[in-house]
Amino acid sequence: MPGHENQKDEINALFSRPFLGACGIIISLCGLVVGLWSSAIERDLNDIRLTLNERASLTPRTAELEKRTDDQEGRLRAIERLTHTNGQ
Repeated sequence: MPGHENQKDEINALFSRPFLGACGIIISLCGLVVGLWSSAIERDLNDIRLTLNERASLTPRTAELEKRTDDQEGRLRAIERLTHTNGQ
């Protein structure tokens, strides 16, 4: 039964404390990396959501449209004045 003893020694070596400790450290480091990666993705998604919410807000869009309308009205009035002063 020397083959049986060799298998038993291999199993004992496989599940030795240093091996299990190394596996635990590797698994912990992998978990840390995945956690940092997922938090970075979450931060990026929050930034994207914030940007989209700001763009979707009506207040800045309405203000921009009013500004453009005022500018167009001003140009039209200037053209009307010019036309009126030229006698046409």
